[in-house]
Amino acid sequence: MSTGDRLQRLQRVDEQVEAGSRRLFYAVFGDKTGAGVFLAALLFFALYWRVEILSTDNYMHMNTLLSVSDGGFAIDQFVYGPLDGDTPGVHFLDGRVYGDNYGLILSSLPALFLFRLLSVVTDLSVALAGLWSLGVLGLTVVVRSTLDSERHHRCLTLVGATVALVAFVVNVAVATPLSSYWVPLLSLQSTSMLAAALVAVVLYRFAADRYDRRIGVAAGVVTFLATPVGFWAVVPKRHSLTALFTVVAIYAFYRSRAAPTVRAETRFRAVTYAAIGLCTWVHAAEALILFVALVPIDLATARTNRPRHLAVVALVFAVSLLPFALTNYAITGNPVQPLRLLPDYKGQPLAGDSVGAASSSSVASSGGSPSPPDTTGSASDGPTGMAGTSTSSNPAGDTLSGLIAFVGSLAVFVGDAVATVVGGLAYFQSRLTYSFHAITDVERLADVFLRSGYRPLRTGQDRAVNLSVLESMPLFGVVLTLPLVAVWRRRRLLTDGGSVRARLSDSTRWSRPSLRFLSATQSTDVFVALYAAILVVFYLRSLPLHHMLTVRYLHPLYPVGVYVLVRTPAVRRVIRQEWSTLWRAYTVAVAGGVPLYLGALVLFDTVQSEAIQLYALVALLVGVAVALWSVSSALVGNDRDGRLLRVGAVVLGVAAASMTVYLLVSGWVLFSVEGRFALPLSRAISDALVAVNPFR
Repeated sequence: MSTGDRLQRLQRVDEQVEAGSRRLFYAVFGDKTGAGVFLAALLFFALYWRVEILSTDNYMHMNTLLSVSDGGFAIDQFVYGPLDGDTPGVHFLDGRVYGDNYGLILSSLPALFLFRLLSVVTDLSVALAGLWSLGVLGLTVVVRSTLDSERHHRCLTLVGATVALVAFVVNVAVATPLSSYWVPLLSLQSTSMLAAALVAVVLYRFAADRYDRRIGVAAGVVTFLATPVGFWAVVPKRHSLTALFTVVAIYAFYRSRAAPTVRAETRFRAVTYAAIGLCTWVHAAEALILFVALVPIDLATARTNRPRHLAVVALVFAVSLLPFALTNYAITGNPVQPLRLLPDYKGQPLAGDSVGAASSSSVASSGGSPSPPDTTGSASDGPTGMAGTSTSSNPAGDTLSGLIAFVGSLAVFVGDAVATVVGGLAYFQSRLTYSFHAITDVERLADVFLRSGYRPLRTGQDRAVNLSVLESMPLFGVVLTLPLVAVWRRRRLLTDGGSVRARLSDSTRWSRPSLRFLSATQSTDVFVALYAAILVVFYLRSLPLHHMLTVRYLHPLYPVGVYVLVRTPAVRRVIRQEWSTLWRAYTVAVAGGVPLYLGALVLFDTVQSEAIQLYALVALLVGVAVALWSVSSALVGNDRDGRLLRVGAVVLGVAAASMTVYLLVSGWVLFSVEGRFALPLSRAISDALVAVNPFR
C-alpha cells in the first residue's frame, strides 16, 4: 500500500470518527445550547461539592467500589466507615458481604480510574480547579455561538476568559492537598453530578422540541438551580440516576408519539423501555413503577402494535435488563433477585478470612467462593478416590443422567426466578393496596407535601432536617393547584357548553375505541400523571420519615414538576413575555437572599434544625404565593394589561431563587461537617462562614 493510500485511509477514519462524535454529541445534548445547560449545571454543582459523607450508606458505596475496582463484587475490606462494616445497604450472603446499587458503583469505575490517574500527575484540588476553569471557558464558547453580534462575542470572550483565569489563580492560591483517600467518593459524586446535569439537559430538550429554545433553557436552568436535583447531585445515592432514567423515559415516549413514521416511533419506544431496563439496575422498585405506568398508555396510544414492532421493543428491553440480570446472577445465582432484598449484614462471621483484616484473601477480593476441602481423594487413591478415571460401562446412560441433571438444575433455576418475580409483584400490589388507605390521611398528606416541621429520630432526639415537597421546591405550588384548576375548568365547560362529550359529539375522533386521538403531548401528560400517582401511592405509607431531607423517596417528582411547569400555559406566557423581569427578580432575590439567610443564622444563633426550618417557613410562604398566582391566572384567563404576568414573573423568580439560596447556604454551611470541598475556593468560603456553621 502506497503512502498516498495510507493517508487517504487515515483521513477517512478521521472523518468517520468526527462524524460519529458529532452524532453522539447531538444524540446526548440535542444542540450546543443543551451542552451549555450541561456545563452550567456541573459548574453550579461544583460550587458546593463537599468531599464529605452525608449519608452513612455512602460508606457501603465506597467500600464496594474499591472491591469492584479490584475485580470482585464482594467487599473484601471495610476501608471507610465503622470497622465492623455495619452500615445501611450492606448485605450478607453465603458468608460474604455485598453492597447494593451496583448500577451506580459500576458506572463510577471510569471516574475512579481517571481520578487515580490525576492523583498521580498532580494534586486533586488543583486538578479539579483546572477542570472547573476549563468548564467556564467551554460554557463561554457555547454561549458565544448563540449570539449574533460580533461586539457581544468579544465582550463575552473577555469576561469568560477573565473569570476562568482569576478563578484558577485564586483556587490554586488557597488550595490545600486533597488526599487520594477520597478518590472513591469523588468518583461516585462525579457520576451522580453527571446524571443530575443530564436530567436538566433532557428537560431542556423536551421543552425546546415542544415549544421553543427560550422555554427549553428555562426548564433546564430551573432543574439544577431551583429543585432538589441540585441538592442530591453531590450526594452519591440512587436519586440522580433514577431521576435521569425517568425523564429519559418521558422524553423518549413523547418523541415516539411525535415521530413522523412508524419506524421512528418504534425506535423511540425502544429507548423508552431501555431507560426502564437500566433503571432496574439502580432501583428495581422505581423501574417497576415506570413500567406499570408506561405499558397501558403505550399500548393504547401507539400507531401500531404489530408483532414485529413489539418484538423490536421487547428485544431492546431485554438487552437493557442484562446489567441487572448479570450482576444479580453473579452474586446470588438468581438473575431477578434485587440485591437490596438480601439479608442485612450485622457483623456476622464470614467465610474464610474476616472482612476488614489487613491482609484479606485473594478469593474474597475477587468475589468468588472459597474452595471446600478435598475429601474425595486424588486420582492415585485407587478405587476409593475415583477422581482421575471413569469406570462407567454405559456412556449413553451417563449422557442421559447428565441431561436429566441439567434439566433439573435449569428447572430449579427458572423456578427460583419465577418465584422471585411473582413475589415481587405480589409485594408491589400489596403495598399499593395498603397505601390507598393512606391517601385519605389528610395529616399525612400535609406533612409530606406542605409542611414537614419537626420529625423525631429513632433515638428520640429532635432534628428537623426535613423539608416537605413544597418547601423543597416552592415552584411546585403550580403543580399542587392543578387539581383545583382542572375542576374549575371542567365546571366552566359544563356551564358554558353542556357536557364535554356533547361538545365533542361531532368529532369522529371521540368515537374511536382507543386513546390514539390524543396528541403527543397529551399522551405524555397521561403517562406522567399515571407515573406520579403510582409513585406517590407506592411510597406514601413510608412517609414521612426522619432523614428524608427533601422527601427523597419522591425525588423523581421534582423533574416531573419541571415538566408540569413547562406544560402550564401561564408559566410559558411569563417566560416568553416577561423574561427580563423574571431573571432580574431571580438575580436580585439570590443576591439579597444569601446574605439575609446567613445574617439570620448569626442573629438567632441557630442549630442545624432551626436553620433549616427557618428556610422551610420562608419557602412555604413563597410556595403558597406561587399557588395563589397559579389559581388567579387560571381564574382570570386573558390578562390583557399584563399585570398578572408581571406579578407572576416576580413570584416565580423569587421562588426559584429561594431554592438556589438554600442550595448554596446548605452546601457551604449547614451540611459541611469538616469543611472539605472539591474546589479550594469553596473551602475558603466555608471557612469564612464557620461562625454560623452548627457543626464546625
